[in-house]
Amino acid sequence: GKSRDEDGTIDRVPDPPEALKKFLIVFKKKNFSAGIDLLGALRGAGASPNGTMKKRQFFICLKQTYREFTFSEQLLFSFAAAYGCGDADAAEGGMTHVAWKDFCEDVEAQDPRDVTAEVAREIDGYCRAGSATLGD
Repeated sequence: GKSRDEDGTIDRVPDPPEALKKFLIVFKKKNFSAGIDLLGALRGAGASPNGTMKKRQFFICLKQTYREFTFSEQLLFSFAAAYGCGDADAAEGGMTHVAWKDFCEDVEAQDPRDVTAEVAREIDGYCRAGSATLGD
């Protein structure tokens, strides 16, 4: 079933898997340090007000917003699996759309203090690097 967020909106997807949380923290830290408006970027890339957007648009927006990162195909697939909604995507597997509002809420909800020291060092390494590949 769908659960309600604190703001009363319906969650379209379950909470993110543990394996993705470090990447959500990377985005949160990068948003803060670089002044990135992730909600605005996704809206500008065609995200619908109902909280969904086409999977391919979502990927393009992530790549354009976080240009210093190279996203592994596996990581993009993992985001699509975790945030997938809409109809089955016969061509590429998974679902045709991504729950972008849930993604943004999950980025904001992450607490960097909730990770191990080892994961914290990995996150800091991604954030300090001039460029990094996420998800390898």
